[in-house]
Amino acid sequence: MRIGGRPRQIETADIVRAGRELGLRDLSMNAVAARLGVSSTALYRHVDGRWELERLVGESILAGLDFHDDPAHGPVRHLLSFALELRGFILRHPGLAAYVQTLFPRGEGAGGCSPWRPRRWCGAVIRWTRRSCCPPRWR
Repeated sequence: MRIGGRPRQIETADIVRAGRELGLRDLSMNAVAARLGVSSTALYRHVDGRWELERLVGESILAGLDFHDDPAHGPVRHLLSFALELRGFILRHPGLAAYVQTLFPRGEGAGGCSPWRPRRWCGAVIRWTRRSCCPPRWR
């Protein structure tokens, strides 16, 4: 709880909203600050820097990714569907491809689930593994 001082002008949710409006391609601390009508220094009270800003906005965008999983589909059709849905989603969000390639793999265990990976992504990978598409040594 905050006591005394000036009331906050922005919250983390405002930063994420402004970042989403800008898109990952045009995202920068200065651009978000300008959109919110504050100094870029004010953003550092809420995010540690550019990497965290990209992570917050990127994860917010990825939270909208919803894979449709039809258990009746075999492994090949499932993988093709997964790839096409991911491709379409990335194409609708300019800059997301670079985020997925560079920032997304960070965290513990590059191939597994971590706090840096959205649950939907992990869920899709887990469902894929449970369908026995992969040799047991990969599970």
